[in-house]
Amino acid sequence: MGKGLTAIGEAALLLGAFREAAHQHTDLPALAAALEQSVSRYQADFEPAEEAGERFVTALLLEIPDDGHMTHMTSCGHPAPLLLSPALPERSRSGPSTPPCQCRAG
Repeated sequence: MGKGLTAIGEAALLLGAFREAAHQHTDLPALAAALEQSVSRYQADFEPAEEAGERFVTALLLEIPDDGHMTHMTSCGHPAPLLLSPALPERSRSGPSTPPCQCRAG
């Protein structure tokens, strides 16, 4: 996301889409696909022609189960998170990131 009112609107869009989609999708890849679809639909309807293809949103989806020690993460164009420990911080050993929302080829 960028700065200013446009970024606030895009953050609100993604948060609203997340709140709706999280009740319908139980796995992170399906949730990420639903968010991508919502952002794409919004951009198709409201993105100014002179900004076509310029706007995108990054997201990091994290599932922390109540009864386990393994977290699951899906990144949509977001940098890998830092793992903090008594030693130096290091990037998490996550899999590949997908493109930011509204940046997929199609």
